[in-house]
Amino acid sequence: MFLLSLVTWLWLLGNSSPSTPSLVLPKFLMNLNPADLFTVDDDDCATFHAHPTQSQFEAFAQKHPHTTSLSMSFEHPNHDPPPLDFSRIHLPSLTSLELACANVGLLQLTSDNPPSITSIDLHNLLDDFALRLELPELVSFDAEHSFVGGPLSQPNDFGLSLSRCPKLETVRTYKFRGLAGRNFCVCPRLYSLTLYRSECTDSLDILSAPALVELNVRAAYGMRHLRVRDFPSVTMEDAIALNAAEAAATYVMSCLFVFVCVCLCLFVFVCVCLC
Repeated sequence: MFLLSLVTWLWLLGNSSPSTPSLVLPKFLMNLNPADLFTVDDDDCATFHAHPTQSQFEAFAQKHPHTTSLSMSFEHPNHDPPPLDFSRIHLPSLTSLELACANVGLLQLTSDNPPSITSIDLHNLLDDFALRLELPELVSFDAEHSFVGGPLSQPNDFGLSLSRCPKLETVRTYKFRGLAGRNFCVCPRLYSLTLYRSECTDSLDILSAPALVELNVRAAYGMRHLRVRDFPSVTMEDAIALNAAEAAATYVMSCLFVFVCVCLCLFVFVCVCLC
């Protein structure tokens, strides 16, 4: 009777409804034709109509290396799409990136993969993601309802990303959250910075921003440390060094806290044994 019940249960599991998330994803994504997955117009502007897998995204980049504009804008999916790793995507001609309701694990954009990108627009990214930007031509960065975090994220990534985009002029965000660390930054051309409702953001330390005329941190309730300095001789390398030192200090303090907790536990254990 037990074996019959087990076999019946396994059969039902294997023939479950197509609405089950674990079964919808392969059927919905893996069998799509490229024409159904994305389109590319005569100006090399690409639009994805369904969320790709990592392998599909990489195949697209290999086939369309001259893409100038990339848009992934979806409704909230009824399945759990796989996270995308942008560090493995090479689009040397890309100038504009728009992501909405996409699942991104690592948004790493540097001079090695899209060196010409000038604008980034993020909306409602589905899960926590790591942010690492190093873009020599980036001018504008917009983000809404997205959380920086996850296993690949590091403290101060936001400050480092600002500092490594020397032509950045505007940063406009709403509920762009989780910007951990002190976030030391040097922004030579930045004139407008908005972090409206940026929850879970502790600190922002601007070492130099000579063009800054607008700074908005309204309703950033978790921000405990905000400084705007005027160090004319400070460089991007100085910001990188400060962020690295702060991250190392945080790691040492975490290790020390664990060590103290272990010592206290051992002390209590010894006291109990002796009593």
